[in-house]
Amino acid sequence: MSQPIKNAYLKFHDPTIIPETFTDTDANNTPLVFELFPKPDPYNFGILQLEMNETSQITNPLFILFSIDRSQSMDDICPTDHKTKMDHAKHTTKKMLEILLKKTYHYPPQTIYVQLLVFDDDTKEIVPKTLLDSTTITQINTSIDSIQPQNSTNLELVLTKSRQIMENENENENEKEDEPQSYMKTEIFLTDGNATTGIKNVRKLTELSLYKTPEKEDNDEHIYIGYGDDHNANLLQTLAQSRNNASYYFLDQIENSNLLFGEILHGILYPALKNTTIKTNNCEIYDYKTNTWTNTIKIGTLLSESAKTYHIRTTTPQEQITATICAEQITATICAEQITGTICVEKITTQNTPFIYRVEVLPDPTQQDITKYMFRQKVQEYLYLSKYISNYIDESSKQMIIIPKEDRKRQNDRINTVKNDMKRFMKYLKCYMINHYLEHDKFHQNLYEDLYISYKTFATLKGAMYSGARQHSQGRQTSYIISSPCQNDTDNDDNINNLNINLPRSHNTPILFRHLSENTTPTQRRIIAEMTSFPTRSRTPSPPLAPSNISKEDFEPLTDIDKILFNKFATSTS
Repeated sequence: MSQPIKNAYLKFHDPTIIPETFTDTDANNTPLVFELFPKPDPYNFGILQLEMNETSQITNPLFILFSIDRSQSMDDICPTDHKTKMDHAKHTTKKMLEILLKKTYHYPPQTIYVQLLVFDDDTKEIVPKTLLDSTTITQINTSIDSIQPQNSTNLELVLTKSRQIMENENENENEKEDEPQSYMKTEIFLTDGNATTGIKNVRKLTELSLYKTPEKEDNDEHIYIGYGDDHNANLLQTLAQSRNNASYYFLDQIENSNLLFGEILHGILYPALKNTTIKTNNCEIYDYKTNTWTNTIKIGTLLSESAKTYHIRTTTPQEQITATICAEQITATICAEQITGTICVEKITTQNTPFIYRVEVLPDPTQQDITKYMFRQKVQEYLYLSKYISNYIDESSKQMIIIPKEDRKRQNDRINTVKNDMKRFMKYLKCYMINHYLEHDKFHQNLYEDLYISYKTFATLKGAMYSGARQHSQGRQTSYIISSPCQNDTDNDDNINNLNINLPRSHNTPILFRHLSENTTPTQRRIIAEMTSFPTRSRTPSPPLAPSNISKEDFEPLTDIDKILFNKFATSTS
């Protein structure tokens, strides 16, 4: 059995290395100071670094349930390529199936089942549970092509239906006692709007989506995608947070859907460890989902080749500090099976094997400067606060909650305090980046972009969407990252433009990968590249355009007949 973890260790920041103080010239030269743990908090900050080995693509049988929104708003046009949201949803779904189909041709062949629901004010199964192969792909694609946007949105019906389907798959798996429990199931849920009919309350929708079999923990993968900036971010984030192995994605630019779906497809095909939990001893680990420090966090699936960094803190650095990674490793066994006297075939059996890995402090006597991760910790805290406050404002406005005047004043003061603190930290981070020549460092660039987006959308209706998406990508260290929202600087008091730092993307980065973070692995890039082709509407290529500075002399006639035609053309157009 191969070792899935290449390297893992703990290390702590040298407390004698203190980030310098800068001056805020916009605020009467007041000092800009950074303290992650304000005194007298006795915490030592550290990190858990985890690097995964490259592992093979899994051979487990797969079941993938697609739930696709087909409400009328999916007919909206994307301005950059003039295709509709539905065009992109159809294409990326078909492209995923095309790539998955190739896996059934490999040795060993992989068994893949797919099922597809569409929903508006009703829910319809357009592809029943179907074995994906060369004989069924045509009918599946025909069914996908038939999807047409219509009507309003009922999330109650589709969340109930998808939950029932996933539960039935678990029951069918349990009945197969002769086969190891290696059947891997994934739900991909895509919507671009809010519920307009049926149940609309976030808590109630979340409750009805949860499995009703408490004796069996939900270890399936659930992926919730907000398509465009009109979806209910609070609902999708709550759905994701209520499960062990769930993810929320915000697809801000629909034309980049291939990048996001490429990352999702890679996660389905290349898991190295499943149902992963990290437990700490004599230290606490940060849970970005709840903005709390705890002794145990669930991190779901760890992928092949991935590198992760988790934040820890301790008040007892003199004690023995350790962490334990508990997970399930996917293993495959090949055995020969004799059918007749001379014919023998190989049968592959896959199963999930318990996996435990102990992590200790790195024995390094040199100074450890991990200030960059202290900045990351602060950014994650602000992302959580921005998302939480924006969600609260959004839900209060929907429920038309009347808040007493004094309570409202206290809330507004708290909101303004958080926003001002965020602004001061942005100034500090900018000064630090310039002073340490880090303006082009991708790690610090990403932190600054996270802060900028969170600040720009703070306490707005879009705040939960943008801050939540950046919190997810920063916390889970994903590949796809959303871009900055359109900047409409009407708040002159913030003077946010003066905070902007030049954040150019590397000229060596292909345009295809501009929305991918430094967490992207080589295999992820390869699969994302497979997802990118989108057929044009035209069957014939457009003719080349002449340069704008071309002159009449450049059309020198080659023959006498060319000269006659040229003079005729020149005369008629003069």
